[in-house]
Amino acid sequence: MGTGKWLERASSTAKKLAREEFSRDILVKELEQVLVEAVQERYRKIWLSSIVLPISPLTVLGEMYKSVKKNSYQIKIKYFLDRILSPLAFLVILPFFVIIALAIKLEDGCPIFFKQKRPGLKGLLFIIWKFRTMVPNADSLLDRNGCVKNVNRLTRVGKILRFLSLDEIPQIINIMKGEMSFIGPRPALYEHLERYTEGQKKRFSMKPGITGLAQIYGRNTLEWSKRIEYDIRYIENYSIWLDIKILFKTIKVVILREGIVLDRNPEQVDDLQDQ
Repeated sequence: MGTGKWLERASSTAKKLAREEFSRDILVKELEQVLVEAVQERYRKIWLSSIVLPISPLTVLGEMYKSVKKNSYQIKIKYFLDRILSPLAFLVILPFFVIIALAIKLEDGCPIFFKQKRPGLKGLLFIIWKFRTMVPNADSLLDRNGCVKNVNRLTRVGKILRFLSLDEIPQIINIMKGEMSFIGPRPALYEHLERYTEGQKKRFSMKPGITGLAQIYGRNTLEWSKRIEYDIRYIENYSIWLDIKILFKTIKVVILREGIVLDRNPEQVDDLQDQ
């Protein structure tokens, strides 16, 4: 078996370990067996050819395992911090939470919140929370293609909330429930699921977030395929440090009010193909 085969087998095992599809002990033993067999094969070839390769398979596979393990631990740290910091964040924003809820109530009554099913981690559905920014019958004001007619669907309070990016605040509730993270791919629309390619479905390998790469590089002006591309890039290059950079860039984007679209614009951004 060539070196490429050993690397492929080890990579497959390491990915299972990162996704926690099987028991960690079983997968670690499997990875160790791959290393042992690779080394045995390596020395057999050395004995036959008397040629010593500059880098041993043990070193290469060992570094690969440590890299995946490190990434897995960083994701666990991320989700642990979400659980710890979200209740604290909720207490800090509680006064604003109450004021916004009262403003919505006083303008046109209930409901205060907009709730919708969205696919999250591993594509599992959850209920996302937002402050309601539109009139109660907003969907009936769309045309047959799901586009906005020449009508105003936003309430006065809703325009302010969207302009200041405050309508997403209730998603702190989703973080406390373990359904979302502060930073990650934005929650996808349920009706888009069947139009995702197999490669695009990788965006569901981490919890969705309130902000992410797509939010600091275009937000709602980006085509859907580009948003998914950013989400996958985030997942493939994840680190705690990346989250920190996204957090600070998000503050800048919100202050400068970049990429804001007050109402939906599918005719401009929906480029997903039917599968």
